[in-house]
Amino acid sequence: MVCYIDMVKLASSRNPYCRVRSGPRGTPNEPVARLSQIGARKLIPSNPERDPYLAGVFLAMAQSHFYPHLSSRDTQKRRIDHRERPPSSSLEDVKLQILTHDIATSAFIVYTGHVTKEFLCIFHNPFKAIPDDNGSTISGFKIEYTSVPLWPFLGLRERIGKAFGQDVAGLFNADEMETFRRAPEESRNGTEKRKVAKSSLKEEPADKPAHAAKRQCRSGKDSADIAT
Repeated sequence: MVCYIDMVKLASSRNPYCRVRSGPRGTPNEPVARLSQIGARKLIPSNPERDPYLAGVFLAMAQSHFYPHLSSRDTQKRRIDHRERPPSSSLEDVKLQILTHDIATSAFIVYTGHVTKEFLCIFHNPFKAIPDDNGSTISGFKIEYTSVPLWPFLGLRERIGKAFGQDVAGLFNADEMETFRRAPEESRNGTEKRKVAKSSLKEEPADKPAHAAKRQCRSGKDSADIAT
């Protein structure tokens, strides 16, 4: 499963959208406005490439492989019965990918998430989290990312293919850059046009003396009129 996230839209949604009420007599309520800005800055990660929002999206994508898709209307009408949940034995390790676009560096960023079955079991039954041998909770969640420059345009398919892998990009030769080639009919038509153009250029010198003779006759007539 592959997902695309617009990071510009995500950043705009984190801006303080709540309206701060004015103070007495319509004066600006600057203390509350500053508190709102501080709270909004806490939502912005220090490293954009390690955004916690991506981890939540990866978890939702992984769970969508095993749980039924319910609309908001269905969840409001009734509570989900525990018997409708799939058994934990049906959970499996999944590999997921998210594509984003970094405007500052003009590059695609491909995130690859590896979610294990044990990690999904923790959310399947949170009251029975499986501890590992050391007594701590199993992580089982790994995220990697690769930056793919947009330029040069030639070779972009191969660079994206290396980041996504053959499961998404299909079969391709990473060592040979793919270029556009003309179809046989187009190349044949282009050759014929070039032949016609060359033949027309060769015929022009035969017509040139006639035009030159006319110009000489006109110039001789004009000089004769001036002499008279």
